[in-house]
Amino acid sequence: LGITEISHIALILQMSRGEAEIKNFATTMRGLGITENYHIALILQSSHDDEKIKKLTTTLRGLGFTENYHIALILHSSRGEMEIKRLIGVLKELGITKGAHIALILHSSRGETEIKRLIETLKELGITSGTHIALILHSSRDETEIKRLIEVLKELDITEGTNISQILYSSRTEAEIKKLIELKKVIAREKSKLCSYIISRSAIIIRHNSYFRRNPDFNIQARFVIKIRVFFSRRSQSKNKNKHQNRK
Repeated sequence: LGITEISHIALILQMSRGEAEIKNFATTMRGLGITENYHIALILQSSHDDEKIKKLTTTLRGLGFTENYHIALILHSSRGEMEIKRLIGVLKELGITKGAHIALILHSSRGETEIKRLIETLKELGITSGTHIALILHSSRDETEIKRLIEVLKELDITEGTNISQILYSSRTEAEIKKLIELKKVIAREKSKLCSYIISRSAIIIRHNSYFRRNPDFNIQARFVIKIRVFFSRRSQSKNKNKHQNRK
């Protein structure tokens, strides 16, 4: 059948479909113009039968969905035809009109009520882009967690929808997010110091900051910062050595 990628085969074999059914499905998909093995694997992993897939694919194309990846995502959700049509209508009324955004939201396990409530909540919080809304809704976070994390991120000076949506789309916890943002700030401070050092060509002194010693959680950061300093110090020493040899 031409399906050779192990990841695609694994997706298909997760379902309890028989050999004849898999062959029929693959043939049906290719007849409908869905030829990418990843898309076929996604659809085969759903609970839809052959006839339902044909009908849903035709319905989605009639509703303006032309990208096979978007069709595969929607079919993978195992939602019924009536639910799919109703949710697409709801999303369009709420200003979510792009196929990629609709496909991501329908691929999630959220119901109509939750989807409507979350979109309204996100808009109230200043998240209005369809891309950002789709990413957040595609995550498994509930409304309370989403609201709390957005407030936390804003307190940490992360206010752009792109950054907020990508962070919420990840599976990281609030504690992890705070720690990683603090790490970013530490690296930024050290990078600034290193740039100043390179410009001035002054000697660098590598020392263990007492702050890191008092805070065990930041030991990794401390080691990382020291490695950066060592790297730039050695590079500068090497350049100076080469210059000295050239002068000779």
